Amino acid sequence: MKPRKLLDRAAAIIEREAEGIRAAHATFGRWDDCREAKRDHDEMLRIAAQLRQAEAFDAA
Repeated sequence: MKPRKLLDRAAAIIEREAEGIRAAHATFGRWDDCREAKRDHDEMLRIAAQLRQAEAFDAA
């Protein structure tokens, strides 16, 4: 797999997992009370954004 496709795939997986964390906690009505889950969700989205930036930089 080419590096650009690998970065895109990794970012997509991380984003999907981050949204899974949010959905799981929201289902049980505890999203607002779970700082650790929010922190993990936000960190995963930051990592995905960095991967997408690296992908865009690589494409340029």
